[in-house]
Amino acid sequence: FSNCNGSTQKYLSKKFTEEPMHNIESNIESTKRKRQGDKSDAYSFGLKLFVNAKDDLTLLKSLLGTSDLKYKMVADNLAKEVMQCGIDYFQEWKESKDPSKDSLKLLKYAKSIVIGSQTKERVKENISGIEEWAVTAPIQDDLRFITNKLERFQNLSDTCSNAKDLVVFCKPKLRNMKNILGSTNELYLNISTAIVNNVQGMTVSAVNQAQEDALKNPINALYQQYGLGGHMDYSKLKGIIREALDVSFIIGKLDKTSELRTHYLKNHTALKSLAKQLDISTSSPEEVLEYKIRKMERELQSYPTKDFIPTKTRSAKEKMTEIKGFHLFRGRETKEKQIREQNEILNSLTIENESLRKKETTSLKRKITLKKNELSEL
Repeated sequence: FSNCNGSTQKYLSKKFTEEPMHNIESNIESTKRKRQGDKSDAYSFGLKLFVNAKDDLTLLKSLLGTSDLKYKMVADNLAKEVMQCGIDYFQEWKESKDPSKDSLKLLKYAKSIVIGSQTKERVKENISGIEEWAVTAPIQDDLRFITNKLERFQNLSDTCSNAKDLVVFCKPKLRNMKNILGSTNELYLNISTAIVNNVQGMTVSAVNQAQEDALKNPINALYQQYGLGGHMDYSKLKGIIREALDVSFIIGKLDKTSELRTHYLKNHTALKSLAKQLDISTSSPEEVLEYKIRKMERELQSYPTKDFIPTKTRSAKEKMTEIKGFHLFRGRETKEKQIREQNEILNSLTIENESLRKKETTSLKRKITLKKNELSEL
């Protein structure tokens, strides 16, 4: 209408924009009523609204321009309703399924038409929130489990057993989160770090208390006074140090921030030093399992030639040697009969030994497999 005078432009503008404006506003009101009546179907309501209003909004944009106040108002109202459909649909279904894909589709439609900065910011915030939820949706059960464990953990007494329970029960959940989010994901790393920090804190407290208790022991105090350290009773302390070292090795395998890793290594080194002073093995669970596996594999190598019933075999062979020896007043036929009978016994023992060899070989192979699986889980 650029070639028309001002009054003519206003007249034509009003004439050509009234109908699309009315259509959009009517669709918005209709959709709002439907959404409020059934939020579970808000996605289809929002999608239909956007599709039906798209052409009218495009026409208004070409006639009025995006800077026109009326256009801004109708575009923002349309964006608000499309966005609200996405939000209501998400809230309605998020506890029973993943509605994020459809909800985000509506929110992004709203983003494509919104003009006002305030509404634009609200759309942006909701997109960000639902996208974050979509990332964490597969690990919601794991998050809930770990959160509950950490909350209860705060009220437990400081023992290595309680510390170990926390990390052992949470470890599979952390592994699942790591597989889904990745080892460098901030959320996963923060949660893993929280587990390590809590477990390490309780373990350190338990060890410190055990050391204090050992020094307060009347007998130990007496021996310490007279420099008779060799006679001091550290049996209880040793047990706690063993537990603490076991826990420390477990949390050492978990992901953690660089700052906590430095702190962990310092504590772990101090704990190993204390263990050595008390003649406690400082081998890691991996090293212990690897040793057991090697030992079982060496044993398995001996099975093809191993006698599994040595006492029976030795006794039968000694009997055969005796039968083959000289016996006064024993006839030839009797001797040959005795040899045949003893050979039958030896043959039956060979069969029994082979049966046991197969059974024990299968059993040991199964044990080795179980130990290797256990090693892979550490």
